[in-house]
Amino acid sequence: MDVKTAFRTKQMLAVPLKMRGEIIGVLQAMNKPGGFLQKDLDAMRAFSSILALALSHALLVKELAACKA
Repeated sequence: MDVKTAFRTKQMLAVPLKMRGEIIGVLQAMNKPGGFLQKDLDAMRAFSSILALALSHALLVKELAACKA
């Protein structure tokens, strides 16, 4: 992907977005100046739970809207 986008990935941190045990997406960060630390991973894991919940609710609202149409 770096070749297609002309972006150079030096480092990457990724955590799954899980809802009820199912992976519904991935949260990813790249190229942090100075590198990633354990606290970055901990913060991403905490944020991924909130993000997964918000994404799950947004998908549910979209499904409900489609049923009404």
